Amino acid sequence: IRPGSPQIYGQFMVTVDMKTGAPMGGTPEAAQMMYLMGALARKYKLPWRTSGFHVGSKLNDAQAGYEANMLMHAAILAGANYIWHSAGWLEAGLTCGYSKFATDCEQLVGWYKYAGGVPFDDFKEAMAAIREVGPQGHFLGTQHTLEHFERAFFMP
Repeated sequence: IRPGSPQIYGQFMVTVDMKTGAPMGGTPEAAQMMYLMGALARKYKLPWRTSGFHVGSKLNDAQAGYEANMLMHAAILAGANYIWHSAGWLEAGLTCGYSKFATDCEQLVGWYKYAGGVPFDDFKEAMAAIREVGPQGHFLGTQHTLEHFERAFFMP
């Protein structure tokens, strides 16, 4: 690979139902492949793209939810630079659904916050609040809480 050339490394991983031949998204094997592909991308020093919420479920149900989140978690932890197929996909991409699109978009807001990591930009102020409260108090009335409570926790 010529350094500086426009390249992106990527994969779209689905497994196959050996009884029917149908593609299956959202499997543990697809998540494991994301970890391997992420490691290879870092080895080759390339940006890496992968897929996110592509699931094997035919409906926007509990199965779709846990499969989607397994894959998005793997994509983020594996260090993907670009994640596509992130909303509305069902049956490993054979169909899509409006309700799945809506729930995926809501989940993406939470995953975006998760991927940002734990902020330490106000660490000194937080430590001052801990010292102010002491071992037997609470934080509800501190100035730090009043300044940060609206954005401290994810609220869909």
